[in-house]
Amino acid sequence: MTLEKAVARILRPGGLLADHLPGFEPRPGQLAMAKRVAQAIDMDERLLAEAGTGTGKTIAYLVPAILSGRKVVVSTGTRTLQDQIAEVDLPRLQRVLPEPFTFAVMKGLSNYLCLRRFDEHSQQLEIAATKSHETERVRAWATTTTTGDRADLDGVPDSAPIWREITSSPEMRLGNRCPSSNAVSSRRCDGARWGPRWWWSTITSSWPTWPCAVAGPTPRCCRPMNW
Repeated sequence: MTLEKAVARILRPGGLLADHLPGFEPRPGQLAMAKRVAQAIDMDERLLAEAGTGTGKTIAYLVPAILSGRKVVVSTGTRTLQDQIAEVDLPRLQRVLPEPFTFAVMKGLSNYLCLRRFDEHSQQLEIAATKSHETERVRAWATTTTTGDRADLDGVPDSAPIWREITSSPEMRLGNRCPSSNAVSSRRCDGARWGPRWWWSTITSSWPTWPCAVAGPTPRCCRPMNW
């Protein structure tokens, strides 16, 4: 069976999603887009697709991407869409699609707490005899978080100035010279306590945008990614 036909069986009226996914409504535009995406994958073509609001574009490209069995990078334009894909769409498809798959969320380095920069920031506050409510919240969170993802910390908004002081960037990384490197696994990025490195041979994306939702045979976790 071709990928296009497999996709049609999933998305058509009376198909797998219609039968097993509550609230799913088959849409002609969605099916047409999904079949064209499947063709592009099968033929290794470049495809630029545009569809209106309500078409169901996310499912239209996720289903053929997953059924293809390939490692796929989905680069989103907003964090809202990223969260929808990772927290809603992919878990729902995992429960329904016959082909098992795993996925990971890949975020830029600045989305993670940098232990080295946080220590330096704390020392500066001590020298200046200044107290910071946000710093104390970050300090308490840093002892319990399993991801280091700043989005997981409530009470300190993403726009808070403190994040500029305690997150890193590719230009700021020290590699093996990082004083915090001994406190973390060698598989994790210097300065950042969390986020295992990946072992894929190749990952490509058309352009750098927001962090990616990834479908492929990998564990589900988070990883700082340098574009």
